[in-house]
Amino acid sequence: FIVPIIETFVFQTLPYYYLNKVTFLKTKGYLILIISALFFGVTHCYDLFYIIYGFFWGLVLMYGYMVRIKNDTNTFYLIAVTHGLFNLCVFFSKYF
Repeated sequence: FIVPIIETFVFQTLPYYYLNKVTFLKTKGYLILIISALFFGVTHCYDLFYIIYGFFWGLVLMYGYMVRIKNDTNTFYLIAVTHGLFNLCVFFSKYF
């Protein structure tokens, strides 16, 4: 349950705030989205399929973060819980 919290901070919160400070990237949200998802995918490097799968899941999480952060103060918790629930579903489908 702690991993989704850490990953939300590292792969959504930090990239969003730091990459938005780069003048070139500030107006190109899609690049922030892709960069964040690339890091997310690469760190899930069990095999090539999982890296690609992680990249797409990283796109979903970062997109949700970017949409919600503009109007919601609980965005971090929403994305972390979403990530945690997804991991829980994967765990149950794999082991039960």
